[in-house]
Amino acid sequence: MKLLFVLTSHDELGDTGKKTGFWIEEFAAPYYYLADKGLK
Repeated sequence: MKLLFVLTSHDELGDTGKKTGFWIEEFAAPYYYLADKGLK
């Protein structure tokens, strides 16, 4: 089984002025949890 994480490096959502993006922990924690369970 393969897993896809979709992330963004944009800091703003289009022209709306709303903040977006991700903290590395939001990716790293689930990635390592799932990798420990055998998903890669």
